[in-house]
Amino acid sequence: MESELNPPEASSPAAPRRAAGAVFSRPSTAWWALVGLIFAVGLAVRLYALGDPPVDFHATRQLHSALIARGMYDAGNAQVPGWQRQMAVEQWRIEGVIEPQVNERLAALTYQIAGRADLRIPRLYAILFWMVAGVFLTWLAVDIAGPAGALVAALFFLIWPYGVTASRAFQPEPLMIALLAAALWAAVRWEKRGAWGWAVATGLLAGLSIYVKPTGLFFLGPALLALSWAHFGIRRVFREPQVWAVAALALLPEIAYSVDGLFIHGFLTGQLSLRFFPQMWKDPAFYLRWISNLGRAVPFEMALVALTGSLLLRKPAHRALLLSMWGGYVAYGMALSHHISTHDYYHLPLFPVIALGLAAVAETVFQNLGGPTWLARAVFGAVLIAALVVNGYDARTSIKRSGAVAQAQVWEAVGKALSPGASVVALVPDYGGGLKYYAWIDPSLWPTSDDLQFQSSVGQAESFQSLFKSQVSGRDFFVVSMLDELDLQPQLKQALEKYPLLRQGPGYMIYDLRSPASGQPVP
Repeated sequence: MESELNPPEASSPAAPRRAAGAVFSRPSTAWWALVGLIFAVGLAVRLYALGDPPVDFHATRQLHSALIARGMYDAGNAQVPGWQRQMAVEQWRIEGVIEPQVNERLAALTYQIAGRADLRIPRLYAILFWMVAGVFLTWLAVDIAGPAGALVAALFFLIWPYGVTASRAFQPEPLMIALLAAALWAAVRWEKRGAWGWAVATGLLAGLSIYVKPTGLFFLGPALLALSWAHFGIRRVFREPQVWAVAALALLPEIAYSVDGLFIHGFLTGQLSLRFFPQMWKDPAFYLRWISNLGRAVPFEMALVALTGSLLLRKPAHRALLLSMWGGYVAYGMALSHHISTHDYYHLPLFPVIALGLAAVAETVFQNLGGPTWLARAVFGAVLIAALVVNGYDARTSIKRSGAVAQAQVWEAVGKALSPGASVVALVPDYGGGLKYYAWIDPSLWPTSDDLQFQSSVGQAESFQSLFKSQVSGRDFFVVSMLDELDLQPQLKQALEKYPLLRQGPGYMIYDLRSPASGQPVP
């Protein structure tokens, strides 16, 4: 039986003849050693500072999941005080439902085994999911590009600094991308063999990926359609039972969840607002912001190289696979125009596509090197290891400099200064998620200067005196951790100076609203 690692199209008479300096014609001992090294470094750098609080990467999103998971756990935890159980459950329930709470439920179940809500647990799950995605992606790159290119795909996917940080986050993306990579791996085998077993595996994996986070549909939908078209042809594709089976398995879980959330229990109705902004399509600045935001995750030039690499794949079905996913990414950005230009983690589903495109470019380059094979392998290995060391060190440095521990210490200090459930107004980041999780305080949020400017631009501005009176009325404390933001609001700063400073520490101030310090009226 022919090996899947050496597909027929690579060895047929019509396939391109490999140059004398070809790095790898198939996975070898040296290849496996390099793969092992990449995965080992990728895992090691992710485990660095494992216990750091989840505020190093999009803290608002991670704290959202942390509050839900803790509420799920404390709901059945008889060992905690009654007030804590009640508050944890209330914090869980008040968090908006964005997508199925798969990660949160998994974390809560594991908390029960561990005996406490330990935030290292969801981080370990995220790391595991990303490493599993790396396995499927590397194997897929071997299939569609070649062994040398697969090493570059693994290197980018596992060692790129942004990806390292993102893959440690308590968010649905790592699990969604792991299932997406597995679905693509199964789909390529289904396209090659046309067997029912691979069709069912493809549909199930795609369905789970889309269920975990529906944005996966923008990438998997076009990819599966392209592979179906390539295998069955345009005349048969919509009459083939396997295609309909894959489509049903891929779509039904999310359809059932959406129907329940929108029409039966209604917990998703709020998610349809402030999502779609087609008016942004006419603004050239939107596209510049999109590219700029992509650049926070991966350089735009690297994305262009990967896009070009899609055209270098030998098999038309594989070219169609990657190009269709690039088309899905464009549709994804147009549909979610606000988020694609403001939330850099919305570009994470593009990482497998870029990795596969870079694999095609690298395979083309390295398999056409001239000179002795030993020299080509030596150069290739040196370049790979140099990139591994530099990017691995950069990733570790990014984690070390995140300031996550110091930020969590601020919330813990506030929690020690005030009693749980204290009546608080707060000028703090992350919608008060840090105060909720670490200090057990549900604050009323004072708007930032950007919020105030936006309210003014839409005609909803309120006088400072009216806003301040409504916010502090009946509340006991005002917590400020955004000290630079306080300097941008001189009226607020002047008003707070009328009150005693109850506690001040690195990164925070707590004002006592119960009585003005000077006895003078507060503006």
